Amino acid sequence: METMEMDLIFSRGIDPCVLDPSQCHRHPKPPPEWPSKESICAYVDEVRSMVLEAVKMGRIPMRLVHFVLEHERMHQETLKYMLAQQRRQDFERTYSLRNLQSNGQSNGQEKQVGSMNGNGVPVKDSTPNVCVLPGEITMGADKSDSIFLWDNEMPLVETFVTKAFVVSAQPVSISEYMEFVKAGGYEVKHLWEEVDFSYFREYRRPATWSYANGDYYIHEPGITKHWREVANQPVYVSLAEAQAYCKWAGDFRVMTEQEYHRALLEDGKTVFGLRDGGWEWTSTAFRGFPGFEAMPEYKEYSVDFFDGQHFVLKGSSPYTHPGLIRDSFRNFFQRQYRYVFAKFRCCKSVANEARPRADSNGSNSRYRSAIFGHV
Repeated sequence: METMEMDLIFSRGIDPCVLDPSQCHRHPKPPPEWPSKESICAYVDEVRSMVLEAVKMGRIPMRLVHFVLEHERMHQETLKYMLAQQRRQDFERTYSLRNLQSNGQSNGQEKQVGSMNGNGVPVKDSTPNVCVLPGEITMGADKSDSIFLWDNEMPLVETFVTKAFVVSAQPVSISEYMEFVKAGGYEVKHLWEEVDFSYFREYRRPATWSYANGDYYIHEPGITKHWREVANQPVYVSLAEAQAYCKWAGDFRVMTEQEYHRALLEDGKTVFGLRDGGWEWTSTAFRGFPGFEAMPEYKEYSVDFFDGQHFVLKGSSPYTHPGLIRDSFRNFFQRQYRYVFAKFRCCKSVANEARPRADSNGSNSRYRSAIFGHV
C-alpha cells in the first residue's frame, strides 16, 4: 500500500456510538484489507523521519509541533486503557483454564463478598460533606496564554456558579463502589438511564475489574491486584455507572463542569484529588464555550463531538502526559465509555436560603466549608 493511501486511512481514528456502533462520526472508509504490521511500522518510520526533518529545517510552525505532540500523547494514554484490558483478558483466560483443570469447582457465578467494614479495610465516606458557596469562576483560556491550545479550551470565559452545593472531599473509592456492586446495583433498573440499563447489566462491574474464585481483582496496565490492596484508590468507571452509584448512595449526582471549577479553588484544602488520580467526570455535555471557533488545521476535532453524547472530563489520570495537565484542558468521552481511567465524586445542590453559615474560622458544625469569592 502506498504512503498516500496510508495517509488517508490513518488520517483519523473512529469513535462509534457505544450503544449503536453502526452510528459514527465522519471518518475514512476502512480498506478492504488492512496493511501488514511490517508495512505500518515502515510507514510510521518514514513519516516520522519526514516530520522531524521538516521541524529541524523550520518548515513546520512550533504551534503545529505542539498540536501533533499533544494528540499523540492522548493516544499513548489510550493505549494504557487497552493494556489494562489486555491484562484483564489474560487474567480471566488463565483463571478459566485453571478452573477447567480443577474439574470446574467454581461455576463462575459471582457471590457476595464480605463487608469491607468487617474485613479490616477502612472505608472512606463519599457522602458530600464540603459546602461550596456560589461565586465567580474562570473557565477556558486565552489563545495568548500558550503556544498551543485546543479549540474547545478557548476563549477565556468568566462566569459564575449561582447555587451552593455540597461535594465529597474525596472521589468514590473502590471499596465504596464495591458496596454498590455487592448490593446488585447493576440490576436495579431505576438507578439507571433507560438506554444504559440493558447495556451495563451484562457487565455487572467496572471494566478494569475481574471476578475469580469468589473475589475481585483490579487490573492496571502493568499489574493486577486483589481489590483490598487498592480499596482506597479511586474507582474508574463510566459516567453512566457514576450516575447510577450517585443515585444509589443517596440521590446524589455528579458535578457539572462549572461546579468543578468552583471546587477547584479549594483543591488540596477541603477537596482533594481534583487535578490528578484519574480524570474527573462532569455531567456537562461537551460543547464549545461562547465565542468558540473551530481550529482551521482540524475543524472536526471538537465539532463532530458536540453531539450531546460526549461529556466533559477534567484533571488527569496517572498516565496523562504532564504536557496535557492544565486547568483549561477538556477531555471528552461518551457517557457509556467504560475504559477511561476516570473517577467521580458525589454532589448535591443546596438551596441558597438553607446553606450553612460559616463560623468565624470559616467552618461550621455541619460541613467543612469552602467559602471563597462572591457570596
